Amino acid sequence: ISLGLVGSEMCIRDRIIGTVALMKKKDKVYELTKMAIIPEKRGKNMGQYLMDYCINFAKIKQLKKLVLYSNTLLENAIHIYIKKGFKEIPVEKNCPYKRSNIKMELQLIDKN
Repeated sequence: ISLGLVGSEMCIRDRIIGTVALMKKKDKVYELTKMAIIPEKRGKNMGQYLMDYCINFAKIKQLKKLVLYSNTLLENAIHIYIKKGFKEIPVEKNCPYKRSNIKMELQLIDKN
């Protein structure tokens, strides 16, 4: 099976409270394209659980790295990304997202 887009939902008692999606960019490199938690569940580490799920998925699939685009106004999200080991890298001039002003990556396998 070729994994082009992978999505998952976080549920509590059959109620969806969060979602996340990974999109294949190139061989062994996926982009974290969406991550959201419903407002009343924010601030309860649910975003960190979703991020852990993505990182574990990526390691199981032996991906080289995860990348993401965001906006620095989303301070809580940026905090989670940094806490999980993502590093800021330059945003390319032809960035596909107009509102994005930060790009980050998590290296999962050594470049060597």
